[in-house]
Amino acid sequence: VIYAEANAIIAHAPYNVDSYVGEAFTNSDVLLDVEVGPYSARQEMIVSSSNENVATVYVNDNNEVMVHGVAVGDVEITVQAKENPSISKTFKFKVVGELTVDKFVGSWADDEYYSTYKMKFAYKFNADKTGHMSLSALDSLGKEVSYEFDFTYELNLSTQEIEITPIPNAEGYVPQKNLWTVKYYTSEGLKTYFQYGEYYFGINLTRVSE
Repeated sequence: VIYAEANAIIAHAPYNVDSYVGEAFTNSDVLLDVEVGPYSARQEMIVSSSNENVATVYVNDNNEVMVHGVAVGDVEITVQAKENPSISKTFKFKVVGELTVDKFVGSWADDEYYSTYKMKFAYKFNADKTGHMSLSALDSLGKEVSYEFDFTYELNLSTQEIEITPIPNAEGYVPQKNLWTVKYYTSEGLKTYFQYGEYYFGINLTRVSE
C-alpha cells in the first residue's frame, strides 16, 4: 500500500473552529474528532496533554482521540502525525467536572436549518427526564408542516448521547427512534441527527434563553 505524505491534522466540527474550547468530564471520555490529512495518509497519531493532572488523552482501538478529565481546569491537547510529528495541531479543553443531566436541561433550537425543506428543530429537556420536541419542514408543495411530541430520555455516559424515547402525539405520530439521536457537545451546543424522507441531517442546536 502506498500512502500519501501527511501534511495536516484535520479537525471536524466543532473542533475545526479555532476559537472553540471543548468540554471534558471526569466521568466520561470525550471524542476529539480529528484525523491525519490527506485522508490517504497513514492515520497513526501521537497525542499529549499539557497537564495530565487536569486531563489525559489517548488513542483508542478505533484510532479515535479520546480526552478524559481528571480535575477541573484548563488544558491543551496536542495531536501529531506519527509519520511526521512536525505535523501537529493543539486544541483547548476545559474540564468542568462530571457530565450530568443538568448540563443540558433547558431549551435548545437551531436558527433555521437551510435545506430544501427549511427544517427547524427545538427541544426542551426537563430535569425529570421528560422533554418535548418540535419540528417543522416544508412539504412537497412548499407548505410548512409541523410535528410536536413529548419524550422521555436517558443520558448514556459512554457515548454522551441523550437516548430519547418518543411518546406518540394526539395523532399517533412518532418518529422512528433509530433514525434520530441527540449528541452532547458542550453546555452551549447540542447536535441532533434526524432522517426526513431519504435525507439524513446533522444539525447543530444552541441553548435558548429561558
